[in-house]
Amino acid sequence: MKKFLVFFAAVFALSLFVGCGGSSSPGDKAVVIYEKLANGDVDFVYDNIAMQGKEPSEEEIAKLKGLLGMAKAETDSKDGIDSIEVISEEIEEDGNKATVRIQFTYGNGETDEDDVIMLKEDGDWKMKM
Repeated sequence: MKKFLVFFAAVFALSLFVGCGGSSSPGDKAVVIYEKLANGDVDFVYDNIAMQGKEPSEEEIAKLKGLLGMAKAETDSKDGIDSIEVISEEIEEDGNKATVRIQFTYGNGETDEDDVIMLKEDGDWKMKM
């Protein structure tokens, strides 16, 4: 019984880690970011945008969050996201940049594909805007 509880606790901790964005691959992280955007968590998405050493002004932050809100509205107009699938993932040799090809299937049946550039910042994958 004790082994079962230890196993359950380990699986639970791992699921919390992955669910909170601590994913190990750039494709997994891109999916989490898009899922959060579809659910309206603009702050999470903003926090997972690669700033590349730049400190945006308050005006730039407001504009970016406004654009993220517009992206959510566009997704909502297609009846939300039904599924997100990583088609391919190419990590550059230095391990700090990746190109992820993602396919979205919307609630209305439409599909779309997009290439997402992911950059590693402070040990975590973030989306390049």
